[in-house]
Amino acid sequence: MATNFITAVILTSTDPDRLADFYRETLDVPLEVEDHGGPKHYGCEMGELHFAIHPVRGDEAPGAGAVSFGLQIFDLAAFLKKLSAKGVEPLFPPTERGLALMSAVKDPDGNTIFLTQLTNEWLSWIDERRKAPQFDIVQQWKTR
Repeated sequence: MATNFITAVILTSTDPDRLADFYRETLDVPLEVEDHGGPKHYGCEMGELHFAIHPVRGDEAPGAGAVSFGLQIFDLAAFLKKLSAKGVEPLFPPTERGLALMSAVKDPDGNTIFLTQLTNEWLSWIDERRKAPQFDIVQQWKTR
């Protein structure tokens, strides 16, 4: 049986409140406080993936700048203009990268967030791919 899905991306930080504020207020990620038995942290659902920010635990090293991931942005030019008004400048200008227009920013912990405007071709490919049961998490769950 193959592993076909990423279910969560969890960032750890020495200052999770500051990091969560950046994601909420600057990147419009809908993080909310979560507390289910452990320390306070932040989380939300993004598509079919859980995104969370947790405090560093014990001797764990946060690995500043060790994480890179992408966020889908439907209007990259407008989003970058909004970021610029908040004092956040991109690492590079919007650049065509195959089936996407991309830019990137750094979060306060040094992680790279790629801002990706997927083309209609790429989104159509995703739509077709999701119709195959092996690529739809709910379909796999229903057939178990």
